Amino acid sequence: MTRDEIVTALRCCGNCDVNECKPCPLRANAECQIRLTHTAADLIENQQRHIEALMKANDSLKDAIARRDKQIEDMNQSMAQLAKAVAVKEEQSELHAMKNELCQYCGKYKRWRAVRGQLSVTSFGLSARRKD
Repeated sequence: MTRDEIVTALRCCGNCDVNECKPCPLRANAECQIRLTHTAADLIENQQRHIEALMKANDSLKDAIARRDKQIEDMNQSMAQLAKAVAVKEEQSELHAMKNELCQYCGKYKRWRAVRGQLSVTSFGLSARRKD
């Protein structure tokens, strides 16, 4: 019997009126109420097993979603750190370009580096040459 036939039979038998047996799918069976109770019990057990399986699958999916959310959060943090590092690198690059531009404009920085490179540590009482 299908689920709908079982529901129809239960509703017919619930009225306890013989005239209500006409639409019942079990009316031709002599022990219809016994068969109906067993069939209804089987249907309830089957549906309960199905519900339990769905609940387990749902719990499993919740765990998978939680793991995915954690991965996304970690990736967002990594992307933020990368963006920050890129911004710092770009800023350093811009500062370096500005320094080079200023050096080309006035030449003071280049002269200072040349003088600094020629200074030896011997003037301070040491015999080693200073490295940049």
